[in-house]
Amino acid sequence: MRSQLSTQTQIAALAWLTTLACALAFNPLIEGSGYLVTAALVTAVPMLAGGGLRAARVPGWLVLVGQLAALLVWITALYADGAALGFLPTPAAADSIRLLLESGLQTAQTQAPPAPADTGLVLLTVLGIAACHMLVDWFAATLHRVPLTGLPLLALYTVPAAISADGVPTLAFVVAAAGFVMLLASDERSRLGQWGRHLTHAGVTMQTQRRVTDKTLGAAAQRVGVLAIGVAALVPLLLPSFPDGAFGRGDGDGPGDGGTVNVSNPIVDIRRELRELSNEPAMTVRTTGPAPEYFRLAALDEFDGRRWQFSPRRLDTQFEVDQQLAPPPGLDPQIPTRRQSFEVDVTETFRSDWLPAPYAPSAVQVNGDWRYSPETMDIISADDDLTTAGLSYRLTSVFAQPSSNDLATSTGIAARITATYTDLPEDLPEQVGDLTDSITGVATRYEKAVALQEWFREPGRFVYTLEQPSGHSSSALVDFLIRDRRGYCEQFAAAMAVMARHEGIPARVAVGFLRGTQVGEDEYQFTYADMHAWPELYFEGAGWVRFEPTPAAREGSVAPGYSTGDLDEESTDPTAEPTESTDPTAEPNLPERELDPGAAPTTGGDDAGGGSGPVGIAAAAVLVLAAALPALLRALVRRRRWSRAGSSRELAEAAWAELRDTVIDLRRTWPATTTPRRTAALLQAKLAHSAAAEAALHRLALAVERARFARTPAAAESLRDDLGRVEEALRSQESRMDRLRARVLPRSLRAGYGRWNARRSVRSQTRDDDASALPSAP
Repeated sequence: MRSQLSTQTQIAALAWLTTLACALAFNPLIEGSGYLVTAALVTAVPMLAGGGLRAARVPGWLVLVGQLAALLVWITALYADGAALGFLPTPAAADSIRLLLESGLQTAQTQAPPAPADTGLVLLTVLGIAACHMLVDWFAATLHRVPLTGLPLLALYTVPAAISADGVPTLAFVVAAAGFVMLLASDERSRLGQWGRHLTHAGVTMQTQRRVTDKTLGAAAQRVGVLAIGVAALVPLLLPSFPDGAFGRGDGDGPGDGGTVNVSNPIVDIRRELRELSNEPAMTVRTTGPAPEYFRLAALDEFDGRRWQFSPRRLDTQFEVDQQLAPPPGLDPQIPTRRQSFEVDVTETFRSDWLPAPYAPSAVQVNGDWRYSPETMDIISADDDLTTAGLSYRLTSVFAQPSSNDLATSTGIAARITATYTDLPEDLPEQVGDLTDSITGVATRYEKAVALQEWFREPGRFVYTLEQPSGHSSSALVDFLIRDRRGYCEQFAAAMAVMARHEGIPARVAVGFLRGTQVGEDEYQFTYADMHAWPELYFEGAGWVRFEPTPAAREGSVAPGYSTGDLDEESTDPTAEPTESTDPTAEPNLPERELDPGAAPTTGGDDAGGGSGPVGIAAAAVLVLAAALPALLRALVRRRRWSRAGSSRELAEAAWAELRDTVIDLRRTWPATTTPRRTAALLQAKLAHSAAAEAALHRLALAVERARFARTPAAAESLRDDLGRVEEALRSQESRMDRLRARVLPRSLRAGYGRWNARRSVRSQTRDDDASALPSAP
């Protein structure tokens, strides 16, 4: 009995630790790690209660009931107001808990990860962890069904994995998986210990017999577990990604092969980037005109009452950026414009699906499949594998130069613009509408926009601070406008856009970079501290124009001249250059400097799919699982081949064998029964007329010939580099789908198995022949 209780205690402790390890997955969603400490304290009580009840030998179902009661009392003592004796539940205590949970749910729905660790959100998270822990404890320590613990653990892990845009850290998976393996091993050891004493075969000494003991099985289980966890963590790194549209994504009915591209909301990272990465550079811009500012990523044009987000973009092939971009919507040719060209180098750390560009870009030269939305003029990657990281590109933008008079005299707006960009949820709080009406008690749309901007920027009315949580929900809007009046650019832009829509002014929120710091002659650097959000309002004739409600406390946030209400001014920008063209469709003057060919991969693909449906997701999952094993085996063959090659001769043979398998993987024929030199001559036609690759191929062939026939082999220092050049040239001749198929379903594995099986058959036949020559046993 004592031994059984000891085993149950050990398993219960492991169940507790494993649940906490799995809860590490929530780290990307909540600021700080305080929630984990709280979860440990909260779940310790039902763990101890379960141990005591099991020691008292109560029925299993009663153990779970007792744990629930202990958890309820403990939560009441920690969080509830109005509890009897400070820990007993009462209606008042239940109501206070309910309010906390509603607050936590509101935070989870409105705040971008990592959300602030307020009491309600921490309580909501801890209750989910505690529910998982009690199920794990009940399955493992009470019912002795340890394998079933994988179900609640998987459910707990899936929540942050599905929510977090950046995924769950590998460490969280490895630690949680290791805990689950230790649970299984502990349970099997306890089962094995009940089998009784071990039996031995007669005539075999104890020293030579390998006993099956609990320690032996424990060591074996650990080895298997470590291998399984390692494979699970490494396989995703080895798997290729499928091209966009490979599984029929999107249901677009427009021209070309475009579809709807759904990507992450760029506004969710502003607060985190401003606070945590303020000094890290994001991009460098070179230009000979005025200092660059307001480099835009995307326009958020939908407000659902909880957050601003972008509508689905139609990215047909007719909107590829290698063609002339359409003129910005609503801009009359009579409005003065100026043009300015830029050269942009993005750092490796800034990974975005949106290409930074001042509004409105008229011409872009960039590597990869980038397309633009003609309504919002933002530029989006149409390839899942393509981001801005490490990208270099050139662009020209058209800057409209409306005057205050142009905006004040703007009349009439297309019904489509009004219907789309003035839409607001029906449950918008009345306080917001009443406040807006009290500010804009004036006649024209322009005067209303100016009044709103001046109200936000009036000194002393608002406090600019990054300590406020993000969010644009109705309650957050009321808190920001009426109660707290504290926030940063995101809240100012979102609030003014909502208020403008309330007054019938088409509005949206733009996200990007404010302005850079000059670091050289005509060279400027943008850091994450320069990330910014601002509203864009629509005026017929001028199109979409920028306003700036963020107070001057935000360095660099200067209101444009046309938004100040001075109807006598003629130009919006005192630093503007003379007007170059009044036609926004005129051919741009891009800088003469060539793009760095190595700055970004050239990716083809005309697929621009939207969100895949359930069938596509299921098909993708099946294909990925099917592709995992061949791709992993091919990688292991390659690694084993190189690791076993020690001498120059062996390295030459390894390089030649790897070249042979690469050719076979690409569904090409490897020349049979020929010399290396003859094989190289036959392969030369497949190298895309690359002189460097042809020279590398002949060096490989010469190295193999010398390894096989010469007394002194060739030097092996450059073999891997030569092999890489040849393989790259071979793959460049294939389509993207053929290259993908070569990685996912490498045909060389089948050829390798045939060669291995032939050698095995020869060895087996040799052993059989040798055995037949031996005398028979008496």
